[in-house]
Amino acid sequence: MPQKTTVAVLIATANRPTLLNSRALPSIAEQSRPPDRVVVVDDSTDDMAEQIERLVRDWQPPGIAVDFLRNRRTKGAAGAWNSGLDHLLRTCGDPDRLYVAILDDDDRWAPRHLETCLKAAETLGFEVVAAPFRRIEEGAEPSLTIPPPNLDEADFLAENPGIQGSNLVIRLDVLLEAGLFDESLASCTDRDLCIRISELPDARYGVTSETTVDHFACASRARLSTPGSDAKLRGLDRFYRKYRGRMSEDLRRKFRTRAERYFGWEKSAPKALN
Repeated sequence: MPQKTTVAVLIATANRPTLLNSRALPSIAEQSRPPDRVVVVDDSTDDMAEQIERLVRDWQPPGIAVDFLRNRRTKGAAGAWNSGLDHLLRTCGDPDRLYVAILDDDDRWAPRHLETCLKAAETLGFEVVAAPFRRIEEGAEPSLTIPPPNLDEADFLAENPGIQGSNLVIRLDVLLEAGLFDESLASCTDRDLCIRISELPDARYGVTSETTVDHFACASRARLSTPGSDAKLRGLDRFYRKYRGRMSEDLRRKFRTRAERYFGWEKSAPKALN
């Protein structure tokens, strides 16, 4: 890894100023290895946009440059992330010297998250790093999710084996080579990106040993993965159309079974897709 490697945190946010202010932003400021930059891309409705912008512009962590943008591309997380990545590409200099750490606005990092991920990149030569995370649901004990040891396309075709955005750190040139985020997907964006990274012949991927991410999967508020939500069902439909030709019969069965069981997808899926 080059000596002048930098790290930028990328946050896509929409209509959640309280969670952004109480989870994501404080956990960035507490990092033992502070990021060089933070890019917050807002995709809020008009009635919330001014509040989000004021919150981000008033946030002044010492030694960290903060950029606030509005989503200039397709509405949704993928468009917001790509708006931020386009901004970074235009302003970062060399994309092979910039690592991008993604953080959802309602998640938080442990103080050693960036330090641990960048150390793995430096000492082991990883260009893509995933960290174990705690999945936190209301009324239940947190559960530990360890990312897969390898990026195997088949694992992501059937389900998401453990990469949730907030636990992913990736070098910008690899993101560019993979094609950034697919803006036609309303959900399942992490799975889709990992499949395309797995196709790159030289991308070096690894997992840290330290659990440094809290991923909140609360049923009491709207999320991209909320069962039965329009975004989740449309994302599953589009993902299945995009990749069913690569799936074996067994993988198709696993995909359908899981999507039906956890997200109510059978109500949305066209009968012709079998």
